[in-house]
Parts: sequence; structure tokens; C-alpha cells
Amino acid sequence: MENVTSGPERFTARPLPLEDLDAGSRMAEGTILLRAWFDKREACRLVEEYGAGCYLESGGRLLFERNFMSDSHMRQWILSFGTSVEVIEPETLWNELRQIGKDFLKKYGGT
Repeated sequence: MENVTSGPERFTARPLPLEDLDAGSRMAEGTILLRAWFDKREACRLVEEYGAGCYLESGGRLLFERNFMSDSHMRQWILSFGTSVEVIEPETLWNELRQIGKDFLKKYGGT
């Protein structure tokens, strides 16, 4: 990139339809809804990552609902909270976490 120079070739701007700028409607399609309870001590992290008002507080816990584009990203994000989160849905993620827990017990011992 150090030797890049500008040449005489120019490009003409193309029109961009306004509907192409609305990423929100396209992002809703094919997303995976995560519903989970978080320990209250995770409030700062949730707000830092998803903004104020991203959860509802109830019974000393935080109810978080968010759409994710990727199940692998959602899984990794949830796992980063350790035991401070309890997944409500999707059921597939709940089952994956249950299996991961069993695998940890098998590998590291336990009852």
C-alpha cells in the first residue's frame, strides 16, 4: 500500500435506492432471538455492549432479548458470561450449553 498512487481514471457515482440504506429491515430476516436472564452484576456490560434500556429488571435479575445474526456469535457471547446467564431461548442454544456443561464435567471431573 505504500506505493499506491492516484491515476487518471475517475468513477461516476451511481444512484442508491433509499430502501438499500434500511439495514434494519434486512437484518430482522434470518435472525435468531435470544432471551436470557442475567445476574444484576452484568448490567454494566450489557449497557456497554447494547445500550441503555437493553434489558428489563425483574426479581433481582435482568431479562435480555436481542436478535443475533449468527448462532456461533450468540453462543460465544453467552459463554463469555459463564454462570451469570441463564438462557430461556432459543432451545437449541439451551441444549448446546447443557451438552457443553456435560463435556466439561467429563473432562474435568465432577458428579
